[in-house]
Amino acid sequence: MPTVHTSSTEQPPILVVLYDDAIEPDASVAPEGEVRFTVMNRGSRAHDFLVASAPAAPGERGLRVDDTPLSRVGGIVPGGSADVIVDLHVGRYILEAAPEAGGTDAATRAELTVQPANDQASRPEL
Repeated sequence: MPTVHTSSTEQPPILVVLYDDAIEPDASVAPEGEVRFTVMNRGSRAHDFLVASAPAAPGERGLRVDDTPLSRVGGIVPGGSADVIVDLHVGRYILEAAPEAGGTDAATRAELTVQPANDQASRPEL
């Protein structure tokens, strides 16, 4: 996944596509500060999208959410989308696509690493 490159005034949103059995962000690294997500549901059921802190230990097997989500958007219908802005500090975060409340499918997750804004220019594309 590519690194998100930004200018000092504006950053492009991270596109996150939700499927019934997967979540696909188009970046795995972002600069600290306000991070914009454009979330699109390409699944056949409504999904919730959440951003939460990741466990403190990098490389821990399996992604799990630590504490309460920092942001949650519920009920993104099939074919629908939502724009989300979250103020993120340096660290690791989990992006999660969960079935709408009451659904029986398991949540799918991806990891996002937030780095100091001035480190972004020196980071290679992944």
